[in-house]
Amino acid sequence: DDLVEGMSNGSALLELVQALTGKAIQEPADSPLHKIQVAMAELQNDGIIFDSIRPDDVANGNALSIARLVWVMVLRYQVALWGENGVSECQPVTSLKSWLKQNLPRMDMRDNIEQWRDGRYISLLVDSLAPGLCPGGNQATPENSLMFLTRAMDRAEAWLGIPQILLPVEICCSVELDVIALYTYLSLYRHAEVLKDGAPLCFPDKATVYGPGVSGEN
Repeated sequence: DDLVEGMSNGSALLELVQALTGKAIQEPADSPLHKIQVAMAELQNDGIIFDSIRPDDVANGNALSIARLVWVMVLRYQVALWGENGVSECQPVTSLKSWLKQNLPRMDMRDNIEQWRDGRYISLLVDSLAPGLCPGGNQATPENSLMFLTRAMDRAEAWLGIPQILLPVEICCSVELDVIALYTYLSLYRHAEVLKDGAPLCFPDKATVYGPGVSGEN
């Protein structure tokens, strides 16, 4: 919500564009839409191509358009992402896929958004970052996908500080969802906060075994 609000008012976007480009931009004194138009025009002058991002969608708080806008800026200005070992990885998409593969080793890392829609992989991703926070991800199906997505994304936001720049229903059902918007959201998991105290952890696959021959009883 903070990201959407900050981008849609135009002022925050202009400040970000100035910081990224190093250019001073005079902020229009009128509508947020005009500020966004000025900011996006400057980005275009700097080589960014906007395929499906319209200034009025950003001004209206369209989360998918704002996620796309953030991602194209990442691709343009984030020259390198630094891995945990200090290794420079020059392609943000490749770097993100590599990180996701480490946390989801059984997942096919093709640019296929459909595999994210049922909530299984987002649930497994949350649980890989905070074991016990989102168990049972493999039980997600197309029929209960929205329930699993909502649970996983709500817990990621509440306990790991991952903002919902996309809504669960958008990932589950929106025909407008694209790889750019999805990757923007998934990239936030790389910067997850330390698990907060009091998180509702559950380990259903773990069992306590006791009795004769196990606990020393006769």
